[in-house]
Amino acid sequence: MSQASLLQRLIHSVVIVGMASCVLATSSFVCAEEVNTPKAASEAPIMLSFSSAQSRNMFHVMAGELYRHNGMLTEALEHYAVAAMDTQDPAIAQAAALIAIEAGDNVSAEKFVSQWATANPDSQDIRQSRAIVRARAGEYDKALEDLVWLRDAVDKEGKRGFEYILSLLTAEAGPEASLEVFKRYAATVDKSASVQLIVANLALSVNSFDDALAAATNAASVGNDADSEQAAQIKAKVLLRQEKPQDALAVLEPYAKKTKDDDIKLDYARTLILLDRRADAMPWFKQLYESQPDDDGIFY
Repeated sequence: MSQASLLQRLIHSVVIVGMASCVLATSSFVCAEEVNTPKAASEAPIMLSFSSAQSRNMFHVMAGELYRHNGMLTEALEHYAVAAMDTQDPAIAQAAALIAIEAGDNVSAEKFVSQWATANPDSQDIRQSRAIVRARAGEYDKALEDLVWLRDAVDKEGKRGFEYILSLLTAEAGPEASLEVFKRYAATVDKSASVQLIVANLALSVNSFDDALAAATNAASVGNDADSEQAAQIKAKVLLRQEKPQDALAVLEPYAKKTKDDDIKLDYARTLILLDRRADAMPWFKQLYESQPDDDGIFY
């Protein structure tokens, strides 16, 4: 028997027990209603009758949990959606919203997050989930509102709020949406060099070269020497991806000659190799090898 079929039969057995309890607990038997449980291909639906709305919703919650436990998110969401719409219970809407987010069903997630938010719109869990949903939907300004609120709430707990929202969004909404949100963050909330460099790196990760160059330039204009060095590295990486090694070398050269950062020196030396200037590159590699004799890459 397939996993889906076995799970379907298990749900049927469980719901019969739950329904029997409901019937015994009530003084009258309410007119029954038929529903179809999700089924495997080529299998006939199991027809179930319910003594009350309460037993019907109990079935859908229990079935949703069983499907979720087995990683069958689409089927779990189908059941939780019925229960959430029937009961308007924020707790059930929360479960439906979280399953929808995990399943990547953003339309359902948006609907159930809104229903969940009626209980406590300023819950951290709600703000977090809504920010993810809004970012995925391209509602970047609205997502930013939730993230700034969430950042402040996490800061008040003595934790690193900005790092929290950055990791949340990049993990759940992806680099493209994260770039759009944090471009707005850098333009309106925090224009510091550190934030500009994060935007530049996000842009570089999705090959959004104009955004990467603009953010790196902003970082260099407001930051310290270390920020300027990082900005130069990002600019050089953009130019190399654009197949402009000579321009990348020109960006790195003034920093490579005065920096204590071996990464910049290594980037400069590698760029010299790309330009077939091996004789010029050799002194840089010798210098790097003296400070990092265990680095096989430098030795090679």
